Amino acid sequence: MYYNGAICDIYIGKGAGTKLMKEINRAKNSIKIVSPYLSPSLNKELIDFHEKNIDIELVTTDDIEDFQINKNGRSKNIHKLIIQNRVVDDEAVKKREEWLVLKKVLNSIGWGLFTSLFLSGYYHRNINVFFGLLPVFFIFLIAKIYKRKIK
Repeated sequence: MYYNGAICDIYIGKGAGTKLMKEINRAKNSIKIVSPYLSPSLNKELIDFHEKNIDIELVTTDDIEDFQINKNGRSKNIHKLIIQNRVVDDEAVKKREEWLVLKKVLNSIGWGLFTSLFLSGYYHRNINVFFGLLPVFFIFLIAKIYKRKIK
């Protein structure tokens, strides 16, 4: 089929997968597929072609159910084809680690103050000592805010 000068085949409807597999098996250089639906067997075939150094271009949805049951349990086939280039912001990683340390320090201080104030109030039998727990709750609140920022 010729569409806007491009040489391509379009398969739609029932039985399209069988015709598509015949065409895929004849591929020598590259395979390009645009489809919202992929079967686990098609994914496995694409992985096999990729291992034979045939270029695979695939445009699909991100919610593909392609679990394969093997001796190691269940694994996702399609993730073997995905090449993802990750760029890590070292400054953001450093800031996150600092926030993790600050959160741990705030939690330690909060629990230490809570324990000492609670035991002191219980030992002296003075209810006014328990009002000292209010700043401790603010410390826990600040630690919780940092925890949300860390995620």
